Amino acid sequence: MKVLSASTILVLLLTSCYLIRPAKVPMPAVYHAAADVNVDGLIVFLPGIGDGPERFDQKGMIDIVRRIAPTYDIVAADAHLAYYQNQSVIDRLHEDVIEPVAHRYQHIWVVGISMGGVGAASYAIEHPKIVEGVILLAPFLGRDELISEVADAGGLRQWTPPELADIDDSEQRQFYRLWRWYKTYATSDPPATILMLGFGTNDRLSDANQLIADVMPVNRVVTMPGGHKWTVWVPIFESLLQRALYVPAE
Repeated sequence: MKVLSASTILVLLLTSCYLIRPAKVPMPAVYHAAADVNVDGLIVFLPGIGDGPERFDQKGMIDIVRRIAPTYDIVAADAHLAYYQNQSVIDRLHEDVIEPVAHRYQHIWVVGISMGGVGAASYAIEHPKIVEGVILLAPFLGRDELISEVADAGGLRQWTPPELADIDDSEQRQFYRLWRWYKTYATSDPPATILMLGFGTNDRLSDANQLIADVMPVNRVVTMPGGHKWTVWVPIFESLLQRALYVPAE
């Protein structure tokens, strides 16, 4: 499954200083055991560009999970840019990180930040029977042309996506596939996978993210002032996780 093309990777690289590391097989990951012995869930973290799996611990997200969801194990996957570049991120995430342990858990949530949001949503599309829900923090949503197309149509409810088979460019086809999935949350029969979304209102991706937020239940979206940074993502994640696990959907 193709996730990010060379041109999209260039867009991401232009907004960060990043040395591409090799995509190892198996994909490395950092594991954190649940605070409670009665384990029934797993939270999988996917980092944004330039971050590694250790950042979730450094920024306090592991402690948040331990406090809010003590019966959940945690794994932070080293799903860095090279896996997107060689189009193996979903296969490696599945074969090396999630599928070998999935049978242990009643609940599996995938959390993706920025570029990791592409991986989290794509994994949910590919493996809906495994993933109970996804939490997307300022997810990257593709090029401006596609986002403008959705906005110009009046939003996801009014937008009519093209047939994927009619799209020749593989990068465009993948992001159209993602947007078609987001559009299903605007219907009367949304996917069983729970979608939670958060972003800073001053984030460079906020306009695109808002197009998705507009079709979601209000208690599944959290925003706050700020940009594309951890100081925004951490408190939003805490609120979203609490709502995801303990607040009924509207």
